[in-house]
Amino acid sequence: MTRASLLPKKAISEPCPTPHHHADVVPSVFIIDADPSARESLRLFILTLRLSASTFRNAEDFLDRSDAAVHGCIISDMRLSGMSGLELQELLLYSSRTTPFIFISAHATTQLVVRAMRNGAVGFLDKPFPEDELWLGVRAALTRDLRARHERSHANQLRASFAKLTKQEQNILSFIDAGLTNKDMAMRLDISVRTVESRRRQLFQKTGAESLPELIKRHAEFVRLTRDSPRVAS
Repeated sequence: MTRASLLPKKAISEPCPTPHHHADVVPSVFIIDADPSARESLRLFILTLRLSASTFRNAEDFLDRSDAAVHGCIISDMRLSGMSGLELQELLLYSSRTTPFIFISAHATTQLVVRAMRNGAVGFLDKPFPEDELWLGVRAALTRDLRARHERSHANQLRASFAKLTKQEQNILSFIDAGLTNKDMAMRLDISVRTVESRRRQLFQKTGAESLPELIKRHAEFVRLTRDSPRVAS
């Protein structure tokens, strides 16, 4: 088994992923390589796939000029002048930038390959590599990036909706999670049932939930989001 075989074979049959609300947006592939001829060769190949391509001579150049908001993926040599490709991947993870990586190299050790894959790299290609293997990786990486962007958008909406809740509404939510009735809540808080009902309505309105099960599900997602964060392999 070659390192290239780590790439998912089904990816080549998938359409090029683009944000559904911006069908005219062309995904970008960021190419980082110290060799100018290698950068240009990769750029021309990516353009034949009807994707946008940007080239960078090293990691520092990428950090200075790339746009984190752009849907895309990164093709990076492991060996770069200054910061290495692996160090760049870990720096982006620490900063919560999850643009997927495809690593290429002629000199990487097994230890570095394993570390990169544990950090979430889509694949690792030994130089020289077949173009179809690179295309498999690009398709898989773009699909992963689009999915991650949709998930982040959903997470941001959840955080924003729960951030609107007042302390009183948060109390009602905790009692709902505990299974208390409106009457029980009123007794616990020493307020009227009508006040509880009013706060419940505000709670549903602010979170966008249309039913009690949906509210509980959204709250569970929100709690999970507050705990989760990207991890870097050691």
